Amino acid sequence: MADNETSIYAALESLALSTHRVTDAGTIPGRVTLDLDPDTWAEIDGRESGYLSVFVAQHEQSSRFRTNVVVVFTRVIVGPGVDLAGLIEHSFTDSRRLPGWTEEHAEVWPPADRHSGWSIQSGTYSAEGQLLYAVTQYAIYQRANVGYLLQATGTTAAERIPVFGSLLEKVVRSVNFDD
Repeated sequence: MADNETSIYAALESLALSTHRVTDAGTIPGRVTLDLDPDTWAEIDGRESGYLSVFVAQHEQSSRFRTNVVVVFTRVIVGPGVDLAGLIEHSFTDSRRLPGWTEEHAEVWPPADRHSGWSIQSGTYSAEGQLLYAVTQYAIYQRANVGYLLQATGTTAAERIPVFGSLLEKVVRSVNFDD
């Protein structure tokens, strides 16, 4: 990957008249849904960090890193004729810039149904001397000049992939915006 490739959020900013990170689900014209087991996950407040939702694994042995799922929802206003579907081509840039990134899976789907395109990517990277596993989904929704970028990322320590790897992929893939 070239260092000059544009991240999905930078590409979004370049297309938008305005963008706004949504941290209050009550201000969304619909709802963001995800399929997770309340016995496994506890919701914590991520609004200060600009997150719509943050969930952490409840019954995890103590470690330097806590398994989590983060949901980011960005509302965007665009001018007439701007199509947000092209944003999806930028969905892998940020992960591929992570230190030591080793990609396991990357897939993009074109616009269909209520989506204007979406992607899923998984792999490992190094952070503060620890190997982490992450799976990220981006989904784009556009209705006329209003659009939404929905990001869901699940992360765990690499040694916990046998416990949380497929579970994170299932939860992240389940995140959806129902308008």
